[in-house]
Amino acid sequence: MHFIIHRGSNEIGGSCVEVKSRNSRIVIDIGVPIVTTSGKRFDFKDYRKLSREELITSKLLPNVKGLYGQDSGNKPVDGLLISHAHIDHYGLYNFVDKDIQYHLGEATHKLINLSNIFIKDRGSIEKVAPYIQDREQFNIEDFKITPFLMDHSAFDAYAFLIEADEKKLFYSGDFRSHGRKGKLFYKFLRIAPEGINVLLLEGTLIKERASSSKTFKTEEVVENEIVKVLEKHKTIVFGIASSQNIDRMVSFYKAAKRKGRLFVIDVYTANILSGIGKRTIPHPSKDYPEIKVFFPKHLCDKLKKFKRENMMFDFKQYKITRDEISKNLSNVFMMVRPSIKSYLEKIENIGAAPVIYSMWEGYMEDAENSDFIKYITKEDDSLIHRIHTSGHADVMTLKELVNCLKPDNLIPIHTLNPEMYDTHFENVRDVSDGQEIEI
Repeated sequence: MHFIIHRGSNEIGGSCVEVKSRNSRIVIDIGVPIVTTSGKRFDFKDYRKLSREELITSKLLPNVKGLYGQDSGNKPVDGLLISHAHIDHYGLYNFVDKDIQYHLGEATHKLINLSNIFIKDRGSIEKVAPYIQDREQFNIEDFKITPFLMDHSAFDAYAFLIEADEKKLFYSGDFRSHGRKGKLFYKFLRIAPEGINVLLLEGTLIKERASSSKTFKTEEVVENEIVKVLEKHKTIVFGIASSQNIDRMVSFYKAAKRKGRLFVIDVYTANILSGIGKRTIPHPSKDYPEIKVFFPKHLCDKLKKFKRENMMFDFKQYKITRDEISKNLSNVFMMVRPSIKSYLEKIENIGAAPVIYSMWEGYMEDAENSDFIKYITKEDDSLIHRIHTSGHADVMTLKELVNCLKPDNLIPIHTLNPEMYDTHFENVRDVSDGQEIEI
């Protein structure tokens, strides 16, 4: 068995790994980068005019033979695994040959397709094998693959054990142990596979949190901090977070409920929470009367464009109007984003309002986000409450995984600091993007 990290050996995001057996090939993830080589936040608009060949030459598209459409000179890859629904792990899928089959979780599939209806308009993933399940082994030609459900800020995130040619490769994917699903990580440690030849280990925060003890707050702590903000302010409180960070949506909802507030979400978030299909996840329904839905025009227009009006009508009975919000400001905790500014401008009596910023701090540097927060707070920085916890593992959690798996070789991936691995682990092997390694 051989593998190639096409992207990710020295950056966060843009993950793509090719694995080869004697007769077969698979690809794990096909993500867009988070930042450019110059450090600027990546924007695909800058590359739209480039051909596929130019995109490969510019190293945006991984140079995987037989992965893309109209690549008639090469044998197609035998399958594409998607670890989870973060764009830095799936965002280049629209270049993939339509005949190549995807292997991913059901919720991951739903989240990707929902994102493309509401946000990116890049079409849906159609050719899908039976959905992967936690610890349910499946085969792709020569490969025997076992997915392991992990705790991560993305719902339905998997690590993969890949077996072929009497060798074992373990792809950690993105994971942590301090989320609401942290018990999944410790469950994995109890049933982890043995005899791992190669571990591809994410190290997103290996430099920032190089401590010997746990350093990240749990989602329960996040929830409690949100409660304190809701207690402090006697007016509407706005929340900024990713709608697909289900743990955070649960924290928002629980905090609102504890303080007797309505949790107000837009129709996009409503579809995400309902689309996952888990009754235990708070979603607009009779079971969760505290959740109300508002309908920004630009989102409704997109649903009409795709003839998905049912995705609005399904939540009609849970609608809250601007007037109802205006008359109940002290009882509302409302999820917002920059694209709904025009909606907020028509709500009366808001004034300068507090905002809970619950995302990666780096996104605050975007002019769109910073301008929106200034609009909400009327440039009163005392109204900004930063409450967040990472979706990635601290060093202690990374060590727990490595000590459990005891790999023959440990390969850095999804990290800006591969040189830090030697500080914490043994058997580290430095691998560059595009380098083919025999196991």
